[in-house]
Amino acid sequence: MATHGRDVHLKAVSVTFGTFTAVAPNHLEVKAGEFFSILGPSGCGKTTLLRVISGFLSPTAGRVLIGGTDMTDLGPNERPTALIFQNLALFPLMTVAENVAFGLEARGVGRKERRRRADELLDLVALSGMGDRMPGQLSGGQRQRVAVARALAVEPAVLLLDEPLSALDLKLRQHMRAELKTIQRRTGVTFIYITHDQSEALAMSDRIAVMNAGRIEQVDTPDRLYALPATPFVAGFVGEQNSYRGRVVETADGYAAVDTPIGRIRGRAAQPVAVGAAALAMVRPERVGLVGDRETANRFEAHLTNRVLEGPVVTHEFAMDGGTMVAQAPNLGIRSHWLASVHAIGFDADDAVVFPVEASDA
Repeated sequence: MATHGRDVHLKAVSVTFGTFTAVAPNHLEVKAGEFFSILGPSGCGKTTLLRVISGFLSPTAGRVLIGGTDMTDLGPNERPTALIFQNLALFPLMTVAENVAFGLEARGVGRKERRRRADELLDLVALSGMGDRMPGQLSGGQRQRVAVARALAVEPAVLLLDEPLSALDLKLRQHMRAELKTIQRRTGVTFIYITHDQSEALAMSDRIAVMNAGRIEQVDTPDRLYALPATPFVAGFVGEQNSYRGRVVETADGYAAVDTPIGRIRGRAAQPVAVGAAALAMVRPERVGLVGDRETANRFEAHLTNRVLEGPVVTHEFAMDGGTMVAQAPNLGIRSHWLASVHAIGFDADDAVVFPVEASDA
């Protein structure tokens, strides 16, 4: 199947319902052929944004361009998009092949050609030979692939996916992540994927937009989003963080020192901060380690209060004067150096990040 994706531009798009603002004015550019995810908690506006792109919802303000063409006033059937719903919406009384070819029949494609293209698409999604089965005879993952094949049958330039893996169990979700990415690469279609699952977005996406309360807070590659969050919300939502509020006591060369209840923390200043300002210092659990006698910018004496085995990773919970800290480390089994009760733990300044916060939040 030969097809090509198109770019998508949202220009100052906003959506309001009465006095409620579901989506604040947002600018967004999705590149042609990109696997792009919109990540955020429930109620942040990500599905509303997807409905605006698909044409099922008109923006209150702003424009929607696909492939450089203004689509704002066009309906769903007039746009080069296809939408996969959360519940898949397969027709239970149609065969798999009939489900896949449904959109082609609506466009007047003949029976033989419909079947040929359905079989071609089923081969693409690794369901060869299953065209005569009924949806109820398939597993959850297989039904998911049928939904993708049906969406691709109408040759969309942009495929929109609204949390399609949320009903699957963990192992099947992990398998389907790889399947969807493979399909996207084979077809070259632009994928815009909605999810609240950070691991899903990090695993599949070329780039990610993180939404919060109707606004896009950051757009970046998964690696940069995880390593260089632009806001406290992004830092806390994408991955886990140890977070400590306090006041800035030093700044120099892009770093800041913050006095917190557990002591002084030094880290990279994600945004400009001033001495005396309220601030939030954050460090990821996997960046916290045993320091022994090693010199480090951040060092604390701590008591191990809990140890949680999670297969290849072990989470350690520590108590110290003024608060707690969580550390994660590879599972070293009975050889682990973490099994003692008292430890010197810490992290380098490059492993912590400091954000300014409102004084009332400090």
